[in-house]
Amino acid sequence: MSEIIRHPRVAKKMREEIDSVVGRERVVSERDIASMEYVECVVKETLRLYPAAPFLLPHESTQDCTVGGYFIPERTRLMINAWAIGRDPSLWEDPLEFRPERFLGRRGCPGVPMASVTVNLMLAQLVHCFEWTVEGDLDMTEVFGGTTPRRDELLAFPALRLSTCP
Repeated sequence: MSEIIRHPRVAKKMREEIDSVVGRERVVSERDIASMEYVECVVKETLRLYPAAPFLLPHESTQDCTVGGYFIPERTRLMINAWAIGRDPSLWEDPLEFRPERFLGRRGCPGVPMASVTVNLMLAQLVHCFEWTVEGDLDMTEVFGGTTPRRDELLAFPALRLSTCP
């Protein structure tokens, strides 16, 4: 929500897509999500910049191998820094910029659609039903730990956009 509020262009594009799929006479349903490509891109871009956990679960090599020129002995435990991968300029153009369009047409994990329906549905409902405002600037500074929450909580004010929303 913070990035959507910080980027009115993204909010407008999401709202246009949601309105084109759902209209303004009903609320978003689960069956609508498959037709909302841009909403999915916003979720993916958010998870790229703000992964739920900065380090993936530990992995252990099953045999000796070489990865990126580094020798990894059998039974070595590895920690993968998803947070750093999402900000790596050798992998992403302008990696610190919030740009959901980078995921248009991009392939991904085949299990993501099943796992993200709930998140996409919730986000689409919030953008479809409400106009969001904040007072002042949003500080996106993070606090590191097992997860990476923002240092300061989001305090956003919703204004009902559609009379059909609960």
